[in-house]
Parts: sequence; structure tokens; C-alpha cells
Amino acid sequence: MNNLNEKIEYYPNGNVKNKSSFDENGNGIVECFYENGNIYRRTPHKEGNEDGIEEYFYPNGNISMRTPYKEGKEHGIQELFYPSGKILGRTSYKDGMEDGIDKRFYPNGNIQWRTPCKEGKIDGIEIKWNEDGEIIQINHYRKGKLTEGVFFDEISLSV
Repeated sequence: MNNLNEKIEYYPNGNVKNKSSFDENGNGIVECFYENGNIYRRTPHKEGNEDGIEEYFYPNGNISMRTPYKEGKEHGIQELFYPSGKILGRTSYKDGMEDGIDKRFYPNGNIQWRTPCKEGKIDGIEIKWNEDGEIIQINHYRKGKLTEGVFFDEISLSV
């Protein structure tokens, strides 16, 4: 980068709170930190918009969320993580809207739900499981509206 415009903000203890570096075209990075000095968020920019992989971190330094951006909009697979580092969820984005399969997982790794989305709305069959892997709910959506739902209480189906 040429001719960087750098801004730094500090905590009272002297540690960096926020740091941004941009060139004259708006290309650069914004970083935010916890008071202890560990990174909290890192966001790359291109031509003034978020562009690239934005990352959030837990205070322990483990990644909490990774979101791909293209021209200022979420675009690609967003990943969420538990503080332990295990996967919490994956959400597919296209041009800033959920588009694809949204999945969440229990800490034990079993799937919690699977939700299809199209153009930002739930569309298709959503399935939810309990922590033991048994189906507890099936919902049918069309363009964001629930058309049918089934709960499984005493009788359960296993996957």
C-alpha cells in the first residue's frame, strides 16, 4: 500500500483499542482489540467496502466467526465457532442475503438444525434435532412463510 492513512486509538492502559490503515483508494484493514491486547475483530476493505474474510475472535484468541465479504456484502460461507474452537454453524450468503443451507451444531458435534434459504428467506424443509441426534421438528417453508410444521414429542425419528 502506498501513502497509508493510519489511525490508532488506545485504551487507558496503553494497549491498542482500534487500528485502521487505508490507502488513498480505500484499500486497507480495520482491527479492533480487547483491552488485554488480544485481537477482537479484523476486517479487510477494498475501495472503501468490506472485502475479503472478516474475522471475530474470543478473548482467549480462538476464532468466533469468519465471514467472507465481496463489495461490502456477505458473500460465501460464514462460519461460527464455539470458544473451544469446535464448529457452531455455517451459513451461506450471496450478495448480502442468506442463500443456501444454514446449519447449526451442538457442542458435541451433532447437528442442531438444517435450514434452507433462498434470497434471504427460509425456503424448503427445515429439520431440527435434539442433542442426541433425534429429529424433534420438521417445518416446511415457502418464500419465508411456514406452510406446515411437525413436532416429535414421544415418538421420535433418528437420523
